[in-house]
Amino acid sequence: MRILDVGCNTGRGGVVLRQAKPSAHVEGLEMLAARAALVPAGVYDAVTVGDLTTVASTGAKFDALVMGELIEHVPYSALEAFISCAARVLSPGGRILLTTPNPHYLFLRWRGGSVMGGAHVSVHCPATLTEFLNHRGFRVVRVEGTGRVSRAVGVRFPLDLLCPRNS
Repeated sequence: MRILDVGCNTGRGGVVLRQAKPSAHVEGLEMLAARAALVPAGVYDAVTVGDLTTVASTGAKFDALVMGELIEHVPYSALEAFISCAARVLSPGGRILLTTPNPHYLFLRWRGGSVMGGAHVSVHCPATLTEFLNHRGFRVVRVEGTGRVSRAVGVRFPLDLLCPRNS
C-alpha cells in the first residue's frame, strides 16, 4: 500500500500512519520547506516539498491520500483543480481520507465563532463537501464527526441538523 500524507507539516500525521500501517510505503508532501525540514527521520519513506501538481508531474500513484485539516487552506477558486490533481495521483480504486473543521460545530456556533480566518480560506460543511466530491466522480463512503459531541452522542448524530441541505 502506498500512502501520501498531503500537507504533512512536521510529520505528526505520518507517525500515526506508520503505527496504523507499518508495512505501507508512506510519503509526505509539504508546501513549506521550513516545515518539511522539521520532519523527523524515519517518519516517511520520502518527503517532497511542493504541492499535488509536483507529485502529479512525476507520474507517481498512491492507494490513499491523507489530507488532515488541509482542504480549508485551499481557496474556493482552486478547489476544482486541487481535487482533479488529487484524482490524477490516486491509483484506480484509491481513496482520499480528509478531515476539515465543521463550520456548524455546535459549540463554535454558540460562541459565535467561525472556522474562517488566518490560513483558513474556505469552509466545508459535511453536506456540501459530500456533494462537491460526488460531482467530481468520488463516492463518499462515510462522513462522521470526531469531536466531543460525536464521542458523546455517537458518529451517527444527525449531521443535517448541523448543515441543512438547501435543495
